[in-house]
Amino acid sequence: MSLNSVDPSAKTARRIRRNWGRTIKGSVTQTLNTSLPITIDSQDRVAIDIATAGGMNSSADSLQILLSDTSLAVGSSGTSVNLATSPGLTVSSGLKVLLDPTDPCLQLTSGLKVTVNAAGALTQTTTGLEVAVDDSTINISTNKLAIKSGGVGLTQLGALTTKGDLLGFSTTHARLAVGSDTQILTADSTQATGMKWADAPTSLASPLTTKGDVWTFGTADARLPVGTDGQVLTAASSETVGVKWSDASAGTVTSVGLTAPSIFTVINSPVTTSDTIIMALASVSKNHIWCGPASGSDASPDFRLMVAADLPGGAWMTATAGEAVLASDFSLDLTSANNGVYQSPTLSVSLDPGTYFIMGIANCQLFAQFGFQLRIRLFNSTTSAAITSTEAKGVFASGSDTSAETFIAPSATSTIITLASASTIALQVAWSGTGTGDGIESASLGSSVGGRTKLSYIRLA
Repeated sequence: MSLNSVDPSAKTARRIRRNWGRTIKGSVTQTLNTSLPITIDSQDRVAIDIATAGGMNSSADSLQILLSDTSLAVGSSGTSVNLATSPGLTVSSGLKVLLDPTDPCLQLTSGLKVTVNAAGALTQTTTGLEVAVDDSTINISTNKLAIKSGGVGLTQLGALTTKGDLLGFSTTHARLAVGSDTQILTADSTQATGMKWADAPTSLASPLTTKGDVWTFGTADARLPVGTDGQVLTAASSETVGVKWSDASAGTVTSVGLTAPSIFTVINSPVTTSDTIIMALASVSKNHIWCGPASGSDASPDFRLMVAADLPGGAWMTATAGEAVLASDFSLDLTSANNGVYQSPTLSVSLDPGTYFIMGIANCQLFAQFGFQLRIRLFNSTTSAAITSTEAKGVFASGSDTSAETFIAPSATSTIITLASASTIALQVAWSGTGTGDGIESASLGSSVGGRTKLSYIRLA
């Protein structure tokens, strides 16, 4: 081997680069066989593995690498890849194509796989590029894209030449020329494409020609002209189409009257020509009601006076009354914080829903100097609300005496109230005043033979 010969035993990076330098200078004409794979290590160095006999050949104007039955050739005109019959060329982990070193125009990095399974599947012809896919061929030629072997391309579409043409099929795609105006497309197995344009059946043509015409049928579709004003369409089996226009039958009624119960007054009855029958309520004697008989057997209702039996029985119709009496004297709490505050003795009545008249009577007793008083009111304990406008002044200490004196006087309050639900009504009392000196020494509601404090009611409804 001369000094310029390739070292066939090169395994180190330095010896491989020397072999590569001699190769690209064209100073080596012999074949280089190596068993190392083509890799790029962490230092961007290239290692080449050529396992096939022949390996890598270098000539004056080209470099050829043989990979099994796939040939990669680099010549003066560029780089060519000759695909084997199978599996051809497969890129499964990523492919990058740089059309411009400074501007990557096309990048396929997520995976691309092209498989050509049949011989001659990818063919470059004089008119374009032809790709066979299964049983179909995609043909790309000048200004044309056609799918052959059963597909529809420009060749078949080009068969359509006239407005209204349809694309049909017999054994191949075929043009079905448009029919005449008003013709319809009809299935016809005798035609090459299985269909044809034909005149519409005469049975579909309307026989109607004039406003008001009716489409009828006897033995065939037929026109029934409209009748004259006021006529009615009448069944007539004697007619060809089974119906006819006829004058409306004239009536025979000469008088129409109305009879009504005595509670009504009838006006304009009977009617013999044309008029309106009017019915109005008759006058009724005052204090009369419309109901059945007052006694005896059932009969038609009529107006009569009300009797006691007309009122339904039941507790709600029975007047109810009651009262509660204070059991003993009730002394008020005279703590200054209770000045003007209503206090509740044990005196109340429980009432059902309804309307009531309620009255409270209080025996007010006050031992105080002038300027003090007692007040009472009614209170709804169920709703915790005072009953409006039931406040009343009981007893009042007046004058200029600065010493305490006794004042006793009854006081009353009343109201009419409607309760929507069951409620407890109570009597309340309050003391108030601004006196000086002895002030107020006692305040109470008395309940004894000398005067009773009580709460009474009468149910009104």
